[in-house]
Amino acid sequence: MTKRILPFIILFSSIISFGQTSSFPDGVYLNLKQFRNRTPAYNTNLTVIKRSSGDIFMVGGNDYKIKSTIDSIDKKYITQKITAYVKNDTVYLNCAPYALQTWFALCNSTKGNFITFKACMSLAAAQNVAMYGGGIGSGLAAKKTYFVWTRPYNK
Repeated sequence: MTKRILPFIILFSSIISFGQTSSFPDGVYLNLKQFRNRTPAYNTNLTVIKRSSGDIFMVGGNDYKIKSTIDSIDKKYITQKITAYVKNDTVYLNCAPYALQTWFALCNSTKGNFITFKACMSLAAAQNVAMYGGGIGSGLAAKKTYFVWTRPYNK
């Protein structure tokens, strides 16, 4: 009996361990399908800049800005076309398409079926908070919230 079960257990555990890769290949992902399949559209070296707290306080948005030294990749292309950027196993997710304000958020965990990241509140919520006035409104709008994507990010 154990001679039959042992090969099955070994086979099953190897399928589970190799069924999912835990890291994303470096590169630019232009849509969620590429992100789900872990197949970047292309690989280029973009510069990731951590935004200052003063910059975030004044104009809002998420923590990371991505720039390119290549003339053909401008700011508009980065903010509107790129869904995610991966560099050295670090995933930066563009929050603008999901109405979580502009710029990129750092994904804290990309293991298994979950992706977690910390981003600003939605633009609609930030506009509602703006009625509190300058300093208070921008402070509340810049507050970060944790988000968790489960398997539906694959669709």
